[in-house]
Amino acid sequence: MPIVEAFRRGNTHVKPTVEGETIAGGIRISNPGRGNQVLEAIRATGAAAVSVTDEAILAHQKLLGRTQGIFAEPTSYAALPGLTRLVETEAIRPQDSVVVPLTGFGLKDTKNAAMALGIRE
Repeated sequence: MPIVEAFRRGNTHVKPTVEGETIAGGIRISNPGRGNQVLEAIRATGAAAVSVTDEAILAHQKLLGRTQGIFAEPTSYAALPGLTRLVETEAIRPQDSVVVPLTGFGLKDTKNAAMALGIRE
């Protein structure tokens, strides 16, 4: 979230924040190590940064598991609702090519996978 906040505010540097609550442990970082470089790359390429909800992450995890057989952990799925928001706001246009790598295997976080599927542990 610190990178998104810096982007939204028009800051040139990422400022550390209080660690947020999210099921996406890989992005629950209060002071990203290369945050300023990421922010600079976002601005240099004309890209955007958005935040997403845990509910949206879990919905995408469930959808891709059911329809594509992909089992990744929540941090990987965070990009998909972000992609949806960027398409809705036309930051990404229909003619644009987009790659969304899902790199974190789902067994890294079975608790949240079970929650996404409505399974009680």
